[in-house]
Formats: sequence, C-alpha cells, structure tokens
Amino acid sequence: MDDETYLKCFIEFAEKGLFAFDKTMLNNFSDTDFHLVAIPTNPLTIEDLPIDIHKILIKTHFKQPINLDFDLRQLGMI
Repeated sequence: MDDETYLKCFIEFAEKGLFAFDKTMLNNFSDTDFHLVAIPTNPLTIEDLPIDIHKILIKTHFKQPINLDFDLRQLGMI
C-alpha cells in the first residue's frame, strides 16, 4: 500500500474532527502501542455529539493526557 492510500482514511477522520491513531506494529497482536497519524484542524468536542453518545462518553475520563504515541495499557483499556 502506498502512503497516499494509507493516509486517505486517516485524513477523512481528521476532516470530521477526529484525531486518527494507528497501531504501531501491525503484525504483533500483543503490542498495544499506537501512534498519531492525523490531527484535525477543528477538533470535534463532546458537545458536538448527539446527546445519547454524549451521555456515554462523559463517563469516560483519562487521568493523563494522551501523547502522540501511547499504549492502551496506560489508559486502562486492556
């Protein structure tokens, strides 16, 4: 896959206001590292979401900032 094809879907996510991350080591299923691929110009906020989604997500709070590279284990997700 070429770079343009790879980046296309991540760019589409960013255009919709989402930060787009990808798994760092695709073939290593036990690896939980991700890296930032695309940053939105105008990030979507929780207030922009439909109320039913807002009510679910408002319960989620990470105690530390998410860096450009992160491990899902650090976020308590696995």
